[in-house]
Amino acid sequence: MVELQERFHTLLQLLQVRAPLAIACSGGLDSRFLCHAAYLADVDFLAIHVQGPHIPQRESRYALRYFAENNIPFVSLTLNPLTIPSVARNTPRRCYFCKKYLFQGIKALLSKKQQGHRLLCDGTNLDDLQEYRPGLAALNEEAVFSPLASSQLDKESLRSLARATHLSDDDQKASPCLLTRFAYNETITQTELMTIDRCEEALLNKLEQHGLKPQFRLRMTPSPLLQISPFPEEIRPVLHDILLQHKLWPCRLLISERVSGFFDRQEKTENLPLL
Repeated sequence: MVELQERFHTLLQLLQVRAPLAIACSGGLDSRFLCHAAYLADVDFLAIHVQGPHIPQRESRYALRYFAENNIPFVSLTLNPLTIPSVARNTPRRCYFCKKYLFQGIKALLSKKQQGHRLLCDGTNLDDLQEYRPGLAALNEEAVFSPLASSQLDKESLRSLARATHLSDDDQKASPCLLTRFAYNETITQTELMTIDRCEEALLNKLEQHGLKPQFRLRMTPSPLLQISPFPEEIRPVLHDILLQHKLWPCRLLISERVSGFFDRQEKTENLPLL
């Protein structure tokens, strides 16, 4: 615990030295904690939230509500990475081209608002550096600073510090970019992103009504596949009906404790049962 406190102290010092800041905040735990830490460090910062077809709408609603409830200064920016051919074609380096486009868009907005003097930061944590993340190269090229990773803070550490410093929703589940739901080299359309987003939100709402919080993702492999952590068998017909309503049936089922990095791990999908 002492070591964790030291890393948190390092984070606060980094933020104080590097301020004023512009913090790219998706609304997920990592970027929200970074805004929270900037507040605790008593530094000048501005949150930037990017909206677009690649971002789950519930995440944008959550982010904007969090800013309002906590009096966090922010600006919202709408960008569509599908205008970038390498993103729309979903190449294995899609994340690089997407991050490049998004952070250049944020920097252009800051310049337009005469806020270009702020250091642009993001919520990359130490664990992210161990995964396949082509977007990290774009962060480096665009001089985006990652204070959490620089302070040696991983996801587990962030959750512990979030609880200790009373950040709301410290057990928040990850809600990554919707582009991650599609197999590499399969062209993605805005309509498909909207369908996935609406169906996932309907699934989430129904699961929460039953008091359940399993991790899950809808994957297009290119046929639909529901990747989900273990859930009660009696819920299966409910999930089936929602997929049917959103025209994502037939859909195969993969029970999986870990749902991130599905296409990077090249998981086997042959002979999976239908939901």
